[in-house]
Amino acid sequence: MKQIFKFVDRIISKFNIEIIYFHNHRISYQFLQYSYIKYFLLPRKKKISFIIYSNKFANSYLNSYQLNFFKKNKYHLIESNFISNIIVKLIDKYELSSFIKSDSLTNSYFHKRDKKEFLFDIKIDNTSEDFKKFIKKDFICFMTRDEAYLKKQFPKIDWTYHSYRNSDPNIMQECIQNLINQNINCLRAGTIYEHDFIFSSENYLDYANNYRTPKLDFLISRLCKLFICDTSGIIYFPLSQQSNILRYNCNIFDLFKPFNNTLSIPILYKNKSNKKYIPFNECIKNKIYLLNTSNLINNSNIEVEFNSSKIITRAALESIEYGCKFINSDHKILNNQFYRVFDNIDYIEFHNSRQRYSLDDKCILPYSFLKEYKYLYEEI
Repeated sequence: MKQIFKFVDRIISKFNIEIIYFHNHRISYQFLQYSYIKYFLLPRKKKISFIIYSNKFANSYLNSYQLNFFKKNKYHLIESNFISNIIVKLIDKYELSSFIKSDSLTNSYFHKRDKKEFLFDIKIDNTSEDFKKFIKKDFICFMTRDEAYLKKQFPKIDWTYHSYRNSDPNIMQECIQNLINQNINCLRAGTIYEHDFIFSSENYLDYANNYRTPKLDFLISRLCKLFICDTSGIIYFPLSQQSNILRYNCNIFDLFKPFNNTLSIPILYKNKSNKKYIPFNECIKNKIYLLNTSNLINNSNIEVEFNSSKIITRAALESIEYGCKFINSDHKILNNQFYRVFDNIDYIEFHNSRQRYSLDDKCILPYSFLKEYKYLYEEI
């Protein structure tokens, strides 16, 4: 079988044809793989170029914009879930030079290029007056991660393998209530949630359930004073709009991302036996970064503790007041001190387990977090 596919690959190459798979069913891929194609594969290296893509795109407004770009650059577009699945399996199994998977996991084209391209001119003439009134005020966006979106879009796939990345909705509900109590306007972003949040306050807007459109996702991400999210791909909306971002519930390997204007809060790890926090250097020594599925975590002696509403609220207030950057020299010193716990990490093993990350990219942690949990990373 391999020889047959190799023969077909040679024939395709002989006619100067390339076939590119565009993975567009998740929002992070829509941004990252589009940038990969634009900045790495253009100008086109073959006479005839096909782009195979799925009809299960994450954001229809962005999808239309990207497909129009491909058309302008003389790509031939083929929409097919069936062919997409075949192409992916062929690329993963065989080394076929004419088949290209626009791989988001190892590229940083989106992060290093000017993202003004996505600052679309969006009109809101046909939108609710309540929505128009709300977004004229200073507000923050927030979202919580659960499996509702993935279950609806891909019901045949068992997503419990990474359910450890889901957020506790009760914690975020407490956090938003804390902010509302301080007269801070909060808007719930995202779509398709398992848990509804109900706040009887003029400082709260349920955009996700009542006003959400693919186009307005960009607008609210741009206008918000702060975008609070977990490690979901939705972060690429505020990144594309150059907004301030607070990420919570970050695993150790999530702290190595080239994110601008972003503060990242790590989760804490406990020993299941004695219920004590595990110092971050011990986390590295025990290679906790290899526990990247729910089963691996559940079968270990490690317990993951989500960020509390107190931690998130304090970091949010810090971000709103100072922006998502270093507050002072002490903040920068503590951040550098935190990252020294990674000095003895097995770089190759880390890279092989998490190829989308680079140890050269270090996130900024909130000053409030670094001060409170200094005992978990300071040198002994």
